[in-house]
Amino acid sequence: MKKIFTLFILSFFVYNSSFGIIIGGFTQTKYRWRNNDGNQTTATWKAAENTSISLTNVTDTLRLRTEYQGDNAQGTISTGISYSKDNGATWRKITTSDTNDFKFVNSTWVTHNSNTTNQLGTSTTGIFSAGKIVSQDTPTYNVLVNSGYKTEMEWVFTPTLFVENNKTYLFEFQGVDNPGTRAQLTTNFICTNPIVSLPPVFERCGPGEITLNAISNTNGSTLIWRTGPNGAIIGYGNNIPSPFYTSNTSVYVKAFKDGCTSAGQSVNVVINALPTVNLGKNIDTCLSSTESITLNVGAQQVGSTVLWDDNSTGNTRIINQSGTYYVEVINPKNCIAYDSINVIVRKKPDVDLSVNGNTMCIGDNKPLDAGTGGQNGGTYYWNTGDQTQTIIVTSPGTYIVSVTAPNGCAQADTITVIQNGYAPTLEGIHASAIQPTTFEFEVIEPQHVIAYNWDFGNGNTSIDSKPEFTFPGDGNYLIKVLVSSACAERSDSIYVNIFGVGLNNLKELGSKINIFPNPNKTGVLNIASEKGIKINRITIYNLLGQLVNSFNVPDHERNEYQMMLPNELVNGIYNIQIETEKGLVNKKLEILK
Repeated sequence: MKKIFTLFILSFFVYNSSFGIIIGGFTQTKYRWRNNDGNQTTATWKAAENTSISLTNVTDTLRLRTEYQGDNAQGTISTGISYSKDNGATWRKITTSDTNDFKFVNSTWVTHNSNTTNQLGTSTTGIFSAGKIVSQDTPTYNVLVNSGYKTEMEWVFTPTLFVENNKTYLFEFQGVDNPGTRAQLTTNFICTNPIVSLPPVFERCGPGEITLNAISNTNGSTLIWRTGPNGAIIGYGNNIPSPFYTSNTSVYVKAFKDGCTSAGQSVNVVINALPTVNLGKNIDTCLSSTESITLNVGAQQVGSTVLWDDNSTGNTRIINQSGTYYVEVINPKNCIAYDSINVIVRKKPDVDLSVNGNTMCIGDNKPLDAGTGGQNGGTYYWNTGDQTQTIIVTSPGTYIVSVTAPNGCAQADTITVIQNGYAPTLEGIHASAIQPTTFEFEVIEPQHVIAYNWDFGNGNTSIDSKPEFTFPGDGNYLIKVLVSSACAERSDSIYVNIFGVGLNNLKELGSKINIFPNPNKTGVLNIASEKGIKINRITIYNLLGQLVNSFNVPDHERNEYQMMLPNELVNGIYNIQIETEKGLVNKKLEILK
């Protein structure tokens, strides 16, 4: 007999669960209703502990504080509190769904999943451990209630449309091992039951949806449509679309306002025959600006009328834009059939290799631009093997590109490039000092040049082939020339430094300073000067006169310097300006990588 009793007690502790979430056991020991007007510490109470309240406002946010005491072993609270409106016979868990009588709702005063503090006093034995504020389904929570401990939960919820008036509700976390103290409230809404008016029948032609409409004599009422008195919910509102019907049926409607409910009413839904309209499957395609799609409603009964959403009336319609297209067909029995089709038109990329013509100069190059359609995730494929938007061609021939846009649409284009004329060439600029501030400039060995455009670095220009120019005074002047042939242009530049003695960068001082290697392929430039010449600063300019980089020389006593050229310098000719205590020296540097 003693062995049997021990086995019975062991079984009681191992299994005592309602929803499969309790490892041990605990009891709901207290509850207290509070107002939603403060945080855990400052919110006021609606009633004393374990005291029912009367709910008179259907829009109230309720905060229910409950206490749980560990009985024998560890228990877990990890789901919402439940309510019963039939004195505990059946229970429904509160969630964020508005299809129950109550639903969780956020509060500006307390935060979901935050820890609770002791607000229900110390009359219950046990060590207090923090519970949770619960106002949402997620994030989830997991509150352990150990033997010898107690905790508090605070549940934040509000009534829904389905709350019943003049009804007593019980509230309990259904994981407790015995009923304990269940929270209680009674609804007592002051309201008038609404009355619903609706058509005697809902009718349509053929299978499909129908608009369900009704009105309530009470402003602010919410109509709930069901498949039957206790059927599935179809929707909410005075005018709603029905489910897809294929045969005659009926629907059921009630109105709700402030906890009061109208009498339920049933109305028939009648389905009549309708024409057959089929625009086909949805379309997802690529189109150019000259391509289109033809939509067709199919053969229709004689005497039928067709109306598209753009008010056109033909059996076919031509489109070239994305969108949802609708058509209505009315047969002689005045039944209307509709169909729609979703069309996605993805634009092919614009590619025009001939936009800048198809000719090029002999001795020149020609950029071919396939457009921006292949950028941002698209691709370019040329018959040259290149995969860039633009290529530079140096010889005539046929060039083909295929461009795929990020949307997957592709377009190809072909161009045959022919030569037409010669590109100009020049070997530099020669400057001759005529007077201390007057110089004559001439292009060295020009070829195929038909026009000159000189810029003397101070706003003055000339179009002469061999201009003479007097500078206003001492200074460092960048002289630029742009030469043109019938089909191309070239440019070059030179510095003139005037310090009361004329052209000083071409003679004695310049011969005493050397830069090497030149052309430069290594990215390392050496500067060597004769003894007695102190270099203060080295500046690099491109042929447009734009500053590329500048270096201060820290040790002026050295006669040899080595500097690393910037990695971003591209192949080409650059002016190296070397500042010494005796004047400026300009050197040309060619970079070849």
